[in-house]
Formats: sequence, C-alpha cells, structure tokens
Amino acid sequence: MAGFYLNLSTPDEYFEDDIGYDVNDPVDAHSAAVRLACRLETLLPFFLDRALDFRRWTVEVTNEKRQRVVTAIFPTNPRSIA
Repeated sequence: MAGFYLNLSTPDEYFEDDIGYDVNDPVDAHSAAVRLACRLETLLPFFLDRALDFRRWTVEVTNEKRQRVVTAIFPTNPRSIA
C-alpha cells in the first residue's frame, strides 16, 4: 500500500493532511479524494449552519514525498456520487 495525503484547499486557506491515507495507487487516492469532497460538501453546511460556495474548493492528493499526484474538484451534485 502506498501513502497519500488528502489536502483540502479553499479560496482562503490550505489544510495539509498530516495523517495520510493508505491506498493501492493514485486512482484509488483520487476516488478517496472525491468521496472526501462529497462528504464535506454534504456535512459542512449542516455543522456551520450556513450555505457554502464550494466551486473553488479542491482536494489535492500528494504522495509520500508531498508531490502533487492529482487534484479533485468538488462535485456540483455530491449526492450523485457513492
């Protein structure tokens, strides 16, 4: 298993993952990033009690050397992705 990091980027801030995520390859890491984006887009407005504009939010996937592998954008309809 390879180690990847799922870093959250918003228009105003960058949240670096310091724990990491063990998956088989970059394709699996991208899938994990999309799932994370969907969950955040669904849950954050509930916890913050306000709507958020996710259009410029991304999840940047980096490898163990912290080199960018892929960037996942937030989906426009998170409920359509399992």
